[in-house]
Amino acid sequence: MINFSYTLSPLLREHIAAIETLRTKIALAPLSPKTELKLKFEAMVGRIYWSLSMSGNPLTKSDIENLIIKTFPLFTIDGKTKPLTTDEKRAIRYKKAHDMITHEWFVNPQSVKLSTVIELAGTIETKQIQNDQADLSLLLDYLHKSTDHPIVQAAIIQMQLVCLRPFEDGNGRLARLLSLLYLYKNGYDFRGMLVLEEYWRKDLASLDVIKDTVLQTNSLNMWLEYYASGILVQLEKALQRINSLAFHIERNGHWELSDRQRNIVSVLEFPHATITNKKVQKHFKVSQITASRDLAKLLSLGLVVSHGKGRSTYYTRV
Repeated sequence: MINFSYTLSPLLREHIAAIETLRTKIALAPLSPKTELKLKFEAMVGRIYWSLSMSGNPLTKSDIENLIIKTFPLFTIDGKTKPLTTDEKRAIRYKKAHDMITHEWFVNPQSVKLSTVIELAGTIETKQIQNDQADLSLLLDYLHKSTDHPIVQAAIIQMQLVCLRPFEDGNGRLARLLSLLYLYKNGYDFRGMLVLEEYWRKDLASLDVIKDTVLQTNSLNMWLEYYASGILVQLEKALQRINSLAFHIERNGHWELSDRQRNIVSVLEFPHATITNKKVQKHFKVSQITASRDLAKLLSLGLVVSHGKGRSTYYTRV
């Protein structure tokens, strides 16, 4: 049975006010499209790396970046395209769940259902639910009706999922993903540049102490302040990174798009527009391999979203 309490302490309110200020600064920071794309990609890799690191995954940040750039767009879960290690598959699955959140839940007014949680859990390949689903459903319903600040809602879902432990394993990874979902759902994406997982990973001792305190007291006060503090620290780092690259000329060819790739993105700007590999071949008069490479690069950079499988795969704009 769910049983927790919390208050919006002066410190928490102070943190949230500071977060709002940083949110505005990040939103208004002048960045070229290429630099913004680079920063978002770095942050996405960081979120995956730090979260999986908390779960004991040995892959380095460089491993994950290379995996996404070189492998992810052409990878199939059943391993037909390329055999991957268990740790690599876990990273790929985490990115798929991450993409589902960023593409489907950004400023989404729908309520988060138990089916959403189960879908996310299935994507990262956790084992089936071990506890009664009633508590989790009650928690989701509570948050849907809540008028609390999005930061508070995101913090609540994360800690409560860790405490409820509704799945056999993977509850930590799933809790972090759901926290991200609630931030995005309420429009708190911070331009895609928040890497809160780094803050937690570098301070696991405090995280464990706070979790134990929550379990013993059923009070979320300490956790809410810690969670908001983490966002504040990480946003300050993100803003420093933005300022350091605001007028930087990126020379890495991976961030360059060809005229054809830019045109593919432009085609998808129209409402409800979709494109397939065959359409790219026909429209731009290129081979199947070239079309695949173009779509793979756009997918790895987060500029398009893939839907379906195999020959039925099609792409839309983010």
